Amino acid sequence: MKHYSGYRSWNGWNVSLWINNEEAIYRYALELLARNNLSLAVKKFMQDYKTTPDGAKYNRISVYDCFKELKENN
Repeated sequence: MKHYSGYRSWNGWNVSLWINNEEAIYRYALELLARNNLSLAVKKFMQDYKTTPDGAKYNRISVYDCFKELKENN
């Protein structure tokens, strides 16, 4: 179920906002997806990023959902 602006939660929306709108993070996410399967890309991303610049946690579900959408659209 998607309850917050089309996302599971505020955290999911916030994570997607930062990954899709911060150029360096976006490019890194695309690079990880190009070189790895979805699960490994998420794991590697989360090793480098713990929280968004405004303090939301990059959790596995939120990053996975965002990366899945990125993969489908690129």
